[in-house]
Amino acid sequence: MTMLTLNQTLLTITLENAKVGTQMAAGCIDDDGTARVELVERLEVGWRNLTTKEQATSIDLAQKFDDLVVTQLPTAKHEDQTISVPRPHVPHGPRDVPAHVADARYLREAAHHIRDGYAVGGYNLTSTVIRLLLDAAEALESTDG
Repeated sequence: MTMLTLNQTLLTITLENAKVGTQMAAGCIDDDGTARVELVERLEVGWRNLTTKEQATSIDLAQKFDDLVVTQLPTAKHEDQTISVPRPHVPHGPRDVPAHVADARYLREAAHHIRDGYAVGGYNLTSTVIRLLLDAAEALESTDG
């Protein structure tokens, strides 16, 4: 039987007491100095490594991530709740592409621009993103909470 360090034992206890569905980011420094982060999710029995798609026990995780930093990821307060918003449309898109394809491309482009710290896009795309966000906010306010 493998002996666990105190840190590994405490981590195992923490992991065993996690609720089903809890997701955590587990990170450590490999022998070559490379930082490694893997996402794991608590199952009824054990854990699923969402990064490697493997099943693991709490002890397995504690041993694998022996110099571990484990952070519980926030979960949505209303995981089952959905909202409906009007379908976004960017006016004056390309004529040779179906509107739904063009709109998806425009919105993806806007998301990448925002993520990378750039302006959303031109006037039509910016107006569409603003309308989408306002529609989402309105839908959220009109739900039961």
